[in-house]
Amino acid sequence: MKLLLGPIVGATSDRAARIWLRADDPNEARVHVFRDTGSEVPGSPFRATSPSNLSGTATVDVRLPSAYARYTYDVRDAAGESVLPAWLGTPGFWSAPKPDTTGPFRFGVVSCNDMRPKSQKGRSDPERPWRALHAAADALDLAFLLCVGDQMYADDVWAAEVRGEVFPPTLRRAYQAAYQAQWDARWFRRTLASLPSYMTWDDHEIRNGWGSERLDGTAANRQAAFAVAREVYERYQHDHNPPSFGAGAHDLFYAFQYGNAGVLVLDGRGARDIESKTDPLLGARQWKHVTQWLRDETPGLEALFVVASVPPVHVPPELAKPGGALASDCRDQWTSEYNLPELERLATELLDRANEHDIPIVLLGGDVHLGTVACLRSTRPEHARRPLLYQLCSSPITSRPPRLLGPVFEQIKRTEFDIADGIFGKILAGPLAERNFGVVDLAYDPDRYRITLKLFDETGAERVSYPLPG
Repeated sequence: MKLLLGPIVGATSDRAARIWLRADDPNEARVHVFRDTGSEVPGSPFRATSPSNLSGTATVDVRLPSAYARYTYDVRDAAGESVLPAWLGTPGFWSAPKPDTTGPFRFGVVSCNDMRPKSQKGRSDPERPWRALHAAADALDLAFLLCVGDQMYADDVWAAEVRGEVFPPTLRRAYQAAYQAQWDARWFRRTLASLPSYMTWDDHEIRNGWGSERLDGTAANRQAAFAVAREVYERYQHDHNPPSFGAGAHDLFYAFQYGNAGVLVLDGRGARDIESKTDPLLGARQWKHVTQWLRDETPGLEALFVVASVPPVHVPPELAKPGGALASDCRDQWTSEYNLPELERLATELLDRANEHDIPIVLLGGDVHLGTVACLRSTRPEHARRPLLYQLCSSPITSRPPRLLGPVFEQIKRTEFDIADGIFGKILAGPLAERNFGVVDLAYDPDRYRITLKLFDETGAERVSYPLPG
């Protein structure tokens, strides 16, 4: 068996972990898991439970005997020979603490991983940000990594293959080739082999601006191509996430806990349709399940993080109106006139839960190629206890940042802008117009989480540190 991509440690709880790989014959893969003492855990080796698929990907569900414990692992073929490359070393990870555990921890946030040669032209060390993140994961003892969108760029695939009628097998192979080319990078693979990672897609896993062009929801060839992109996304990324609480065949939103903190990951592309009269970003089905989850699960949490691949607070509504070549980019924004009602709905729902249970709720996003800290502020009386939702945007990890936008955002952050009646948005820190990754630091002192939002540049230097009050 030849290992083609991975391994990636995905969803990891106090009792289980998901390990993903791509191989020429993934049915042969055996994942041997060891305690930090060197003894093999009961049930090891573990094998993929799902049948082989056309992508050659597999996810292996691993049972772990202890919460918050260190494990190492090896991937071997049917003959018992390791198939891991020598440069990967011995990968390992920590299991999560029990769900009722409250204590300090840190996690990482990244987005926008464009490893196409044309994107990296002129860069002597394209993987420098991943190398810095790998070092930071050890130095800061990161518990997990949130990859919040655009883990690969398929724009060239769409441009070449989606011109007329779509032939799914050819398009599928093209998407798979893009993943193979962009994910076969040593520091990317080293980092994700040992740091539990959770992923969600954004537009570039499909095509730039997907769902924000008017024909995306109705043109038959675009819908056929989208179905292929979603299928490949599920195999490469979503299969190693936790299962969705929506329980639908193609529900891509999900949630998990790390100790007594929760993470809710929204699907910002699966139902996006700018022509929809209601809920054009998340869709009615997702809203139904997310609203219920928030009302059922928030009471048991001491902090909640909500991932929205496109950050809800970015540009003021008046700047989200230009047309022409920027039309779909502007319609992508939560502050576009098409999407403002949904932004108000999101802000109100989260502010209601934060105030009802007196817990911090923080938004996490990517997409926009600028690193920022921002907030949504409410002056509504029912939100007096916790009037602020904070937001960390980490973008990009390897894509090229639009440096000319830095001065624009220096001006934007000087003023607060209207979102809805009694709700306002504001950029608080940044912009970091460089390749970057984010870190969320949670201290516990003495009876609640104290959260600091941080941004690091591609050298690993801390550039932004924003402690949240209260």
